Amino acid sequence: MSYSRLVDVVFALPQNYRCSLAVEMIIDHLNSGAQTLGEAVAMVEKWEQQYINDQQFEYMQNQQNEMLREIDSLNREVNYLACENSMLRSMYRF
Repeated sequence: MSYSRLVDVVFALPQNYRCSLAVEMIIDHLNSGAQTLGEAVAMVEKWEQQYINDQQFEYMQNQQNEMLREIDSLNREVNYLACENSMLRSMYRF
């Protein structure tokens, strides 16, 4: 499909589809060297999958950071209780 034909197809779409990021990216890929519509679509699909992977990685990283903060908080609490226990033992030894 030629670029001019693609533009005709895109502008025949309803407005909400015509302005979508995917359509804009397909046009950008065609302008920047993609030889066919299929190649441009494949590039966009690859980008979309990478975006999804990045979002999932970021979510997992945030979850891990939250767990590490919780572990740190629990360690501080355990250390406080151990110190308090030690002080109470020393008070009752005499």
